[in-house]
Amino acid sequence: SQLTWISFSLSALVDIKRRLPDHKAYLIAYVSTPEEAFAVARLAVDSGMDGIDLNADNSVVNTELVEWLHARGKEIAVWVWKAPGSNDKESVWEHMEQCGVDFFTSNLPPALVGWRARHAQHGHRHRDSARRSAPKS
Repeated sequence: SQLTWISFSLSALVDIKRRLPDHKAYLIAYVSTPEEAFAVARLAVDSGMDGIDLNADNSVVNTELVEWLHARGKEIAVWVWKAPGSNDKESVWEHMEQCGVDFFTSNLPPALVGWRARHAQHGHRHRDSARRSAPKS
């Protein structure tokens, strides 16, 4: 299997993509507004990245951003910054799933498993659910 590279450094990622073009690379960013999120997305796409990895914030990540990235063959991941994090909870997981986010980095794997099970019981359908619900380490 190949590693996926994530970094706050665009120049490092550009170098990785040049040296290891078959490996995926995601630009990490902390953003405060949807406009900043789109700016990061455009930068990543224009620089040949495979996607972006943003802070999990319901006011920043939206369906329009996710669809824009997916239309360009790119992915979006989100992350939480500490354990326990104020953004590592069901309302955020729900929002990110509804938006179509591809990956969620969480510090609460047991809670995520319970959330997943409750969703399955209520008939929620998940596109590629195993990939999106598995926390990154």
